[in-house]
Amino acid sequence: MAGLNWTFEQLAAYFAHHASFPRIGLNPIIERLLSTCCNASVFGIGGHSVVLRISPEIVAKVALEPGDERLRQEQTIFEALAKVHCPNLAQCYLRAADVNFVKFIPNGTLYDRMSIAKTRPILRWMLQLSHAAACLETLSYCHGDINPQNILFDYNDQIKLIDFDYSLKVGDELDVGYKPYVR
Repeated sequence: MAGLNWTFEQLAAYFAHHASFPRIGLNPIIERLLSTCCNASVFGIGGHSVVLRISPEIVAKVALEPGDERLRQEQTIFEALAKVHCPNLAQCYLRAADVNFVKFIPNGTLYDRMSIAKTRPILRWMLQLSHAAACLETLSYCHGDINPQNILFDYNDQIKLIDFDYSLKVGDELDVGYKPYVR
């Protein structure tokens, strides 16, 4: 999976031309990581965060704006997940202010795979996705944003569920998502 492979300047130029530009400017951690980590680049852009590839095995998910509550929510989930073993959930190595350092998952998304005309092990993938959701539920959380772009594949073609910033306690109301995944 190649990613964007952008510099900080390209990222800043992108947001300068989009209405989604952070109100207070880009988080300075983004530029700091890109300038201090050798060969680091912008891998992807989300609604409120950016993913930086900082080594062949590690990405950093950084809040676009300092103090973003959604990234803090994801850190709460990663803290809880550190107490259980679930092979189908993303692994976080380190949580710090405005940044999560996560294991890089290299083989694309389910969204990418859906456009490829090829036999797929759908039953195995459904079992793995169910296992990932069940792991979260044992901690009294639900994912909140399961969709094909949040389901990645590792080197062994095993599912890894990512993006826990909209996870919530079981029973809480959810105010996120897009059709056809949320109604």
